[in-house]
Amino acid sequence: MPETRSIIFTGRIYPERTYVTLKTEGPGDVLHLEIGLDSGARLPMRVVIDSSQVIVAMAAPEPLVDLLTLKNSVQSVVSSLADVVGWQKGCGYLAEVTSYASSDSQGVFGVQIPVLAAKPGSTDR
Repeated sequence: MPETRSIIFTGRIYPERTYVTLKTEGPGDVLHLEIGLDSGARLPMRVVIDSSQVIVAMAAPEPLVDLLTLKNSVQSVVSSLADVVGWQKGCGYLAEVTSYASSDSQGVFGVQIPVLAAKPGSTDR
């Protein structure tokens, strides 16, 4: 049986003065989704949005090389969910995925776009 890696992404719904919770039908407040990678792999994910805090847990059956692309995919899903809740409430929300943790690494995402920051003449801001 292939080894399964777990990755957890965390973030927040803004503005900070808001209180966004995504309720689901059934046990718990967990939304089960799946995203597809360019490689054809399908990654199941569990999404919780409670008190404007975001937790996304996923298991990937293959080694994940491009963490930033995976983060962008998760960000897209979370932003879409925040947009739906905002539309229902007549509010504008912004979702941000800020950090990750896995069995072998963890970190906080910065604001730089790595490809652009690596170009000659770019400055570290």
